[in-house]
Amino acid sequence: MHTQPMTVRRDDAFATSATSATSAERPSVDAAALPVFEPVTNVYETAERFHVVAELPGVDQDAVDLVIDRNRLAIKATTAPATTDGLRGLHREYHDRKRFERWFVLPDSVDRAHVTATLKDGVLTLVLPKAEQAKPRRIEVTTG
Repeated sequence: MHTQPMTVRRDDAFATSATSATSAERPSVDAAALPVFEPVTNVYETAERFHVVAELPGVDQDAVDLVIDRNRLAIKATTAPATTDGLRGLHREYHDRKRFERWFVLPDSVDRAHVTATLKDGVLTLVLPKAEQAKPRRIEVTTG
């Protein structure tokens, strides 16, 4: 049985460029203005399901946004701002917050109603089961 492979593709229609201002110049940074990073991601396939494993360091569970729209899976997440209790920022060369975004084109064989996701120690794991009609099955041969 031939299965349709999962295609990993960056969609330029959603690409966002980083702003040129440093976070020291903007004490309050809107998440939309943060630099965008594509999380390091591995995709695995078994006869029963696809597994998507993405690294989202520093991201809390409530900051992950997963959406399946038609045949597209969107992974979006933002890290929380670093706490600097009692410290006054004088100079910054990096953003203490990050925005992660990645899109995948899903094969028709994914059972979109039963996708699950877990986040543990900065690693997001999605399990995308295959629809019953897409799973391989053995056909019995009879004499006749």
